[in-house]
Amino acid sequence: MRVFFYGSAAEQFVRLHLPTSSEIHESNSTRSPHPVCAVIHGGYWKNQYDLDSYCIKNIAPALARRGYAAVEVEYRRRDHPGGGWPGTNVDVVLALRYLSDLADPSSAALPLDLSRLVIMGHSAGGCLAMWAAEESHRMHATGAVDTDGALRLSEDERQRLEGWRAVVPHGVVAIAPVADLIEGYEQKLSDEGDAVERYMKMRPTDSVAAREAYMRASPAHQLPNRVPQALILGRRDTGHESSVRLYSIESADHFDLVDCDNKKCFETLIEAVEGFIHT
Repeated sequence: MRVFFYGSAAEQFVRLHLPTSSEIHESNSTRSPHPVCAVIHGGYWKNQYDLDSYCIKNIAPALARRGYAAVEVEYRRRDHPGGGWPGTNVDVVLALRYLSDLADPSSAALPLDLSRLVIMGHSAGGCLAMWAAEESHRMHATGAVDTDGALRLSEDERQRLEGWRAVVPHGVVAIAPVADLIEGYEQKLSDEGDAVERYMKMRPTDSVAAREAYMRASPAHQLPNRVPQALILGRRDTGHESSVRLYSIESADHFDLVDCDNKKCFETLIEAVEGFIHT
């Protein structure tokens, strides 16, 4: 595993897991690149949930054992400086674009086949994965970043987004995602019931602009999606609420879905990822 920073904040980094047969060193530049799966953790955007504390932490090593270059994406959460909407979302797009730098032969030259990139996210991370995929597609299609000004980019963020090559994922695997933030606010998601409001730093009822911000941040309000999606839901998950594949696991709850020791759930994740890689 290696760590790479895509920004200056302590939380702006990715962790790369390569298949065990691949060693990272300069003399190994002729090795075949691997399909890539970027993994985005959830935790309702709360600061206390990071790559090491969240339940999805075993997914990346398991994917690497299956032959994938697995990239864990860390990001600023809601109470970090610059975190919450839209900074958290910008972090994920920055991290994806940074992968093009890691794969660049003139830079790190890591064996990453970004033409076979899939993003996977769980819960709030599923929301970020779906959103970042569509935003990356939009930026690639238009050749511009933040055309509506909603992302409130700093000059440094804009320069990095414009300087790194656009990366558009082949598909998104969203595991029990929080796809509609207006509905999430109304349902008072999380133990305290204020997860969405604190992430957005506003209520959708505050003003017309606030409701528009909620819609801009919600994958469910960005349809039709341009990047194919696979949704994985557990029938026992009490929280679940176009080109979409649906996988429903009868006996699974919200956290079973990302349990690598749960054979049914993990094989479903692999099936969803490979469904995009091999099409």
